Amino acid sequence: MNRRLLAVDGGGSKTAFSLRDEQEAELYAAEKGGSNWHAVGETAFRQVMEEAAAELLQFCPDGVIDTAVFALAGTDTPEDETQITEMLRDVFGRQNLMIRDLLVENDAFSVLKGLLHDEPGVLLISGTGAIAFAQDDEGTVIRAGGWGHRTGDGGGGRWMGMRVIDAVFRAADGREPATALTGKVLARLRMQSVDELCNWVNGPAFSGHTVAGLTRELAIAAEEGDRTSILLIEEAAEELGDMTAAAIRRLGLAGQACPVYCAGGNLQHFDRLFSQLEEKLTARCPHATVICTTDAPIDVIAERARHHQSRHQSRQEE
Repeated sequence: MNRRLLAVDGGGSKTAFSLRDEQEAELYAAEKGGSNWHAVGETAFRQVMEEAAAELLQFCPDGVIDTAVFALAGTDTPEDETQITEMLRDVFGRQNLMIRDLLVENDAFSVLKGLLHDEPGVLLISGTGAIAFAQDDEGTVIRAGGWGHRTGDGGGGRWMGMRVIDAVFRAADGREPATALTGKVLARLRMQSVDELCNWVNGPAFSGHTVAGLTRELAIAAEEGDRTSILLIEEAAEELGDMTAAAIRRLGLAGQACPVYCAGGNLQHFDRLFSQLEEKLTARCPHATVICTTDAPIDVIAERARHHQSRHQSRQEE
């Protein structure tokens, strides 16, 4: 029997779906709206999953998906996992689709498992948010950072974007030197003045995802030599290095070879941020090897699903 596995990579703004067979051929791929249910709400979450389930049914004539890994941002507690699992069982059941082995977990945790399987190492992600996961050789996993955009996402895109806006306001006050970020931010947001920016930040149209997108302006301004931007990127690298070093220390990995996989758009596309992080982290943890992974998250999650499926089959055969 040709088993099917489903990999799902869900974030605050978009969700990728990939259905594959045992030969790793992709049977179905789609991108839907966001599925961080804390961010989008239960109604929007269900709608995204219902749309995908209806389309998936066409590729599962017997109505069965053997293994599914839903790697979802905002899945941070056992209660989250239980509630989301119940919703998914309900949504897919209404479409006459049965998932035999359903795994719901945090998106970063899933990528960690897909990259490392059972080997020790660290995954650091800087996308809209930021989080570090570390795993030892006994399979113990701990996290650092990733406590949410209001408090604990230092070094993430939204955090950097808000630091950029703060720098623009400080420059307007004369508290800090003029910065190229002012013109770049206003142009990006199609605004005419810093006052207009202030109204947007404090008004109902404010968008955290739009703020996270300002990291592009930050990277460009730094490459052009803007001192404020260079310092902000150094500050972001310090935050990311702190959380990664903390995870390494807590699991006792500091004295051994330890791969640190870096993922997320900020670390994959902004060379200055990655190089600053590498310099700071290797100074603190000399045995760490910093690696910028280029694998698409959905492919890594699919690998996580394959590994999980293999282990599940082995347990059944014992």
